[in-house]
Amino acid sequence: MVQAIRKKLSSLGMNGWIVSIQSENETKYLYLGLRARVIAIFLTFTILMWLFVATFMVINSHFLKSQDQVVSLDVLNGDLITLLGERDGLLQENQTLISQTQKALELVYQQEIELNKLKKEIAELNGPQNGDFPNYRNSSLADEPIETARISNDHEFVTTLSKVLTDSTEKLRDSHARVTTLESELAKSHHQVMANNQKMANLLNELTLSISVATSGIKDVLHRVNVSPDKIQNELRALYRNQNQFNLDALQMETLRSMSSSPVSEEASQVEIALAELNILNLGYQSLPFGDPLKGRLRTTSGYGMRSHPISGQRKMHNGIDFGSPIGTPVYATGNGVVEFVGNKGGFGKTIIIKHISGLRTVYAHLSKINVNSGELVTMDKVIGKVGSTGYSTGPHLHYEITRFKKPLNPLKYMEG
Repeated sequence: MVQAIRKKLSSLGMNGWIVSIQSENETKYLYLGLRARVIAIFLTFTILMWLFVATFMVINSHFLKSQDQVVSLDVLNGDLITLLGERDGLLQENQTLISQTQKALELVYQQEIELNKLKKEIAELNGPQNGDFPNYRNSSLADEPIETARISNDHEFVTTLSKVLTDSTEKLRDSHARVTTLESELAKSHHQVMANNQKMANLLNELTLSISVATSGIKDVLHRVNVSPDKIQNELRALYRNQNQFNLDALQMETLRSMSSSPVSEEASQVEIALAELNILNLGYQSLPFGDPLKGRLRTTSGYGMRSHPISGQRKMHNGIDFGSPIGTPVYATGNGVVEFVGNKGGFGKTIIIKHISGLRTVYAHLSKINVNSGELVTMDKVIGKVGSTGYSTGPHLHYEITRFKKPLNPLKYMEG
């Protein structure tokens, strides 16, 4: 039944997808034309690219937050190192003061011994011979205030040292308390940084997966038209060896390279590799003729394959597709490439030939106007000319061909890719 409908639609020039909707009592068929398919493919590709951009923006935001936390952690580390240095200085100062105090106490102890001896001598002189040696006794007593003053000064020195030692001990305790507080804050910040690093690693892994899905989609499209993704990548690398056509943009490179020494360096490296592959494959996709030469204004007047020539009536191979369209309708390049030929080409009239990668060429014939020059580099969707009816033509239309190594291919195979 489906085959019969396909044949009927084909005879009417309506090649497209047929979707069946089956209920309990009957089956209905829904026809999807080429325009609907192109729109669906374009929307799918747009959604994939938007997901990629949105995910990258989220990662960049998380990365900036993580950088702030890393800076805060560095500040805390600096404060901790300063306090530890202060603590070590205070410990050294305390050791010096303790040593000085011990020497002072030993000095006081020796002075107390001398004082006791002096008091003993004075007591002996004040005994039975009290009146015999007045001068000697008076002289000894005259020296006593001097010794006493010296001992008093030593006591004051010890008291001062004790006070300094007490103050230093209090400062040391405060330093220990601040160090403990900073160590606690440092531990909390460390845990927070570790948690953020894990979140970033998860996001990077998810981004790598999303990129891999997009890359796989492009590879599937290339396989459907018998083009090797590996050969495309090698060809583009050789073609743009001294250029940056497929490099990541500045923001992507700066963000990923800033993570090279971070705990998520491995995940960032995987993202960079995946992005590089996606970028070069996307450039390869754009360099192949997957585009629409008339941007949705497609009305097939003659398909690819054997047909009766509209002028000679002879049955012969038609190597392209004719799309009927008013004169002056814009014609677009269907992929990146270099203009290989512009000018009149026999029965084709005004013609443009664009050379793409992998041996592919596209031909745009019967034009009324040409907007590009030979040797010019054009990009996908650039307006290169306008529909006309030059050459052997029965009416305004675009004759569109795709060849690979000069062998004609059915353009629908690429336009449906």
